[in-house]
Amino acid sequence: MTYYQIQSPIWNGGQRCVGLNVQLLHGMNSTFEILYVTKKTKKRSYPYTFTVPNAVVMTCPRQTVSGGVVLAIVPLDKCTEVVPIEG
Repeated sequence: MTYYQIQSPIWNGGQRCVGLNVQLLHGMNSTFEILYVTKKTKKRSYPYTFTVPNAVVMTCPRQTVSGGVVLAIVPLDKCTEVVPIEG
């Protein structure tokens, strides 16, 4: 499993996405949280953790960013939000 902390999502024409470094993928799934805090509410827009199978990540389009890092651009609708169970 690969764990990421994402500073902010990618606003891709109205579709929310995240960029995951394909060189860091390990195991069956990738887990990430989005740390983005809105200026208005001062709260995280996405308070929970997300998980996505790496097989899905590998089918997503790629983007090369500074330093030659290759990101898979994964739409959030392909990810599963993991909400903690309250006891």
